Amino acid sequence: LSEGCANDKSYIQYYQSQFWEQFGQDTPSSDGADESEVVKFYDKNNDKFVSEYSATNVAEDMAESFAHF
Repeated sequence: LSEGCANDKSYIQYYQSQFWEQFGQDTPSSDGADESEVVKFYDKNNDKFVSEYSATNVAEDMAESFAHF
């Protein structure tokens, strides 16, 4: 996480392993990806996200997915 390290047994760590590990190094950089990087990533994987913003990083994806739910 760009915010720091997640506890091994935390929900965010579980979410990361379930939904983000599949992307490997293709994810936008966690140190402030520019918008075009996020847009390219989202366009390539739009069927896996509830919004373009959720493709920003795992924390935003979890928040957007929860809000959508």
